[in-house]
Amino acid sequence: MTCDDIDECSLGITSCSHLCVNTIGSFFCECYTGYYLSTDGSCIDIDECLIENGGCSHQCINGIGSYVCICTNGYELSGDSKTCNDINECTLGITNCSQLCVNAIGSFFCNCYAGYYLSSNNITCYDIDECILEISGCTQLCTNTIGSYSCSCVSGYRLSVDSKTCQAPPHVGFTAPGGLEAMKLLISKLKLPQQSIVLDIGCGLGGAIAYFGKDFSVNVSGIVLPVGASESLLLTQTTDNLNKGQLCINDVLQMSLPPPNYYDIIYIRETFGSLDQHLLALNKFETWIKPRGQIMMSDYCTGVTPLTKSFAAFLDNEQLNPINVNILNKTVQAVGLEISYSEDLSAEYIGFINEDIAKFHNIENLVKQVSQRYTTTWESVLYGLESGQMRWIVFVVTKL
Repeated sequence: MTCDDIDECSLGITSCSHLCVNTIGSFFCECYTGYYLSTDGSCIDIDECLIENGGCSHQCINGIGSYVCICTNGYELSGDSKTCNDINECTLGITNCSQLCVNAIGSFFCNCYAGYYLSSNNITCYDIDECILEISGCTQLCTNTIGSYSCSCVSGYRLSVDSKTCQAPPHVGFTAPGGLEAMKLLISKLKLPQQSIVLDIGCGLGGAIAYFGKDFSVNVSGIVLPVGASESLLLTQTTDNLNKGQLCINDVLQMSLPPPNYYDIIYIRETFGSLDQHLLALNKFETWIKPRGQIMMSDYCTGVTPLTKSFAAFLDNEQLNPINVNILNKTVQAVGLEISYSEDLSAEYIGFINEDIAKFHNIENLVKQVSQRYTTTWESVLYGLESGQMRWIVFVVTKL
């Protein structure tokens, strides 16, 4: 009698959940890839992620009978479906950086060309105004451009090879009316702590910028008024002095300077020709200056004798309008300031102008024509002061 093998697998009488393998006189169960055989013959999923993370570089996610590798942001899965490689977002052009894109491992960041700064959105680049920030290194005039800036010099000076320093011509070293001694006299009336932030506003050039920067440990900048800027600059400063402060040309009555409550000292020499201009300026200065900050003002004021026709014509031609002290005091109070000190220094100023006129008569060559104009003006001012038709008064105005 012959016995034949029973193929349990084909008869479906096994308990195998996946694969059944017949053998002579028996059978055994097997599982698909990704499963293992339990003692009862059933197939249970293998969690490959528990074994060396499934070979994944980053994250392993188990599935029924299998698993997948995934990558964190900034990476992509390579051809072996396990290794994560850095994505170069910059070469793919998916960053939105307005200028430069710098790839990093798993990420990227935006950057800007020299002369720009990255905005708070970390994408957009904006121009840096080196002139306003006073980081240009220009010794006289600074002009901002998109992504850069340029230094220049006033008439009579020339830019040196470093493209920042202005070299003075011969015979130049003269200051605003009254000279350096007048500046020293005015500054002596100020309380000037070290590290003060000083703004010098001048008619043509705030000449005291040199003295502030050279002899005091203060941060000083100057505003050159557009009208007559080149001539006044030519007469007022040497390159060595201008190295101590930064200058810009602007209309101080129209411009705004950030931020409020910024300056400790504002220094003004015979700059505004009318009471209306004083009012406009003082309104601005009240915002710019810190509480208890000081505004040093020297100005031509009404005298004790009536104006002659010839002197009145001179004042009109020069657009000078001597200020009434009482009206000025009311104007100062109206904008929230107070005159904490005032003094008639006409006698001292007369002496200063006489000395400077003598110097100007000896100037040659480059500044001869300019000096003649100024000496003629100063001689008329001298006449007005000596005759009592106007006075030179110094005021210290304090913010309440």
